[in-house]
Amino acid sequence: MKASFLTSRFAAARAIIAGTALLLAAASAGQAQSFTSTIFAKGANVSGTGPDSITIGGGHVFVEYGNGTSSTAPLGTGGASTIAEYDYSGNAVATFSALGSVDGLRYNPSSNLLYVLQNQDGNPALETIDPTNGMTTKYAYPTGFSSNPGRGFDDATFTGGKTFLSYTNPKGVVGAPVIYSATLGNGMVNLGSPVLSYGDSGTNTANGTTTDGSAFQNDPDSLDQTPNGSLLQTSGDDGALTTVTNPGTAGQSVRFVSLVDGAGSNLSGLDDTVFAPSAASSLLVADTKNNTIYKVTGPFQAGGAYSSIGSTNSLDSVDLTTGLATSISDGLFLPGSSPHGLGFLPAAVPEASTTVSFGLLLMLGLGGLAAARKKKNAAV
Repeated sequence: MKASFLTSRFAAARAIIAGTALLLAAASAGQAQSFTSTIFAKGANVSGTGPDSITIGGGHVFVEYGNGTSSTAPLGTGGASTIAEYDYSGNAVATFSALGSVDGLRYNPSSNLLYVLQNQDGNPALETIDPTNGMTTKYAYPTGFSSNPGRGFDDATFTGGKTFLSYTNPKGVVGAPVIYSATLGNGMVNLGSPVLSYGDSGTNTANGTTTDGSAFQNDPDSLDQTPNGSLLQTSGDDGALTTVTNPGTAGQSVRFVSLVDGAGSNLSGLDDTVFAPSAASSLLVADTKNNTIYKVTGPFQAGGAYSSIGSTNSLDSVDLTTGLATSISDGLFLPGSSPHGLGFLPAAVPEASTTVSFGLLLMLGLGGLAAARKKKNAAV
């Protein structure tokens, strides 16, 4: 009888130990979890090619397909881009067409309108699309902006109740604006005073020195905002980031950083940089060459910066102070991939806590001990 009781007791104890070991192994596996990817959408399904800009809002995802369209030809003479609207599962629910090359696409959460920036390298224009009904409103830039060879507006973002636009190709001219504030009205894009110009001074965060921005601003491209509402502008050829805090105010400050790999070599071909809203978020990545949108999941750093970099054709986590870029995309994408547009989906519902699982295992183990005691008492 005593041997039977001890055997049952040891078996229950082993169950607790085994359950705890499984739990610890699962926790360890979770800590070592790598990034994974699935195909979210394919351009062929919406008759589009060359996906780039991604913007998310109103419960939907919007992706721009450039279709090889000219970024300089007058609108109506160089083709059109396709804007596809998806639900969060990657099902296409609508498509829209916009003349010219739409390199900048941004959802305005205040107006619930899509801002469509056409022809970033010459003959620019802007239109808004109401995704609920497809209604389009067209806007022209002031004389001198609409006909400035080689220059255009690449992206928009909204922070502090204001709209900001990224102005491309300063051509090495000190004082040439690279960021404007703007309002829309009466069919015009009304530009305010320049928020940032080529050669403006700021802090190089990698070494703490004050410097002019000429080495960081030769190819202004995407424009987004940091988690605290500062502007973040990428410079593609430079592989550099410019952060503007309190933009357009007397308290404005500017910081620059160049992206480098682990060996300290400068990177280039920087496109988008976005910030993870939480560790549980999923990131959509536009692969321009493979005409594919991926959904990447994994252990993102909440508030961390992630960039698509052309010189390495990779998706990297980025340290905004040192500029160190570390690839996280090994094995994630199709061969010959070319990551460009990025956009984080809202955070997923968290999985059940491991403490609940441990409690359940503990209850089962203790239940086994109680059963063993009851069996021993009945046998006595």
